[in-house]
Amino acid sequence: MFVRLPYSKDFFTIPSNLFIIGTMNITDQSISKLDIALRRRFIFVEIKPNHNLVCEAFRDKFVELNQFILENLGEDYLIGHSYFMNVNVRSGKISKSEKERIFNQEIEPLLREYLRSEYDEEESEKKLKEAKEIFIGENNGEKSNTDTNG
Repeated sequence: MFVRLPYSKDFFTIPSNLFIIGTMNITDQSISKLDIALRRRFIFVEIKPNHNLVCEAFRDKFVELNQFILENLGEDYLIGHSYFMNVNVRSGKISKSEKERIFNQEIEPLLREYLRSEYDEEESEKKLKEAKEIFIGENNGEKSNTDTNG
């Protein structure tokens, strides 16, 4: 298949074995017109976070963090599984330094932006601290047993 370019009148083709894959964050309102234009021209396949793609040692942290995000921000803000697929895990456990690296370098900047769009500065920082505790807490992927109701 080919198209004729409107100005040069040259032919333009894309090989049939080439797929163009783009990602788009639904929460970014500044590109809403671009989003509409792209949706008119391309097929969109929504890919939701999948805990089965996360390394086993990190799966509980992934689920806990996304539950926190779901409760505080909503489904559109969930963290994708790609952040947790290439994690340095030794003997089935994640080191605290690895958890801190992932949170500080990859998750915190994104989460901070999301929280600031929904909460004032003080509440944003409080929720960010809470998310960090969920993510980096000393339970190393295991749910803590802090329920005193027996």
